[in-house]
Amino acid sequence: MKTFRRKQVEEITGIPWRRVAFYVAEGLVPLLDPHPGRGREHRFTESNLIQLSVIKELAAAGVELSRIRGVLAAGLAKYPEMFERETYRPGGPLYCIVVYKGRVFYGKTEHVPGKPEIFLTDMTDQRAAIVVNVSKIVGDIF
Repeated sequence: MKTFRRKQVEEITGIPWRRVAFYVAEGLVPLLDPHPGRGREHRFTESNLIQLSVIKELAAAGVELSRIRGVLAAGLAKYPEMFERETYRPGGPLYCIVVYKGRVFYGKTEHVPGKPEIFLTDMTDQRAAIVVNVSKIVGDIF
């Protein structure tokens, strides 16, 4: 299993280390070794990088941390593969998280070449929706 150090996490996710450390301290990102010991640093997995990037997107859209915690927990329960890099292969399923009018929706669709993915067809005011395209995040960071 490939792991990443502090500097790599900052470079890949674009999140400053102090913010990453805050997310870890808040329990938003489950680490392999949450207490690495004196003189050792946290090691992050590819899954952690995906989770951090999702947190970054949701926080940038104004979603509160308590809500983000719930979004991640429910997402991991419903679609644990959503946060695994191996899930994202050419022609594989696409995933997104939508926060709309206080509710959270998790989308999974099969990729159809040449057709745009539409996740918001049932929403009356799509501008009010916060959409995190997890498939795009994975493509951007790996």
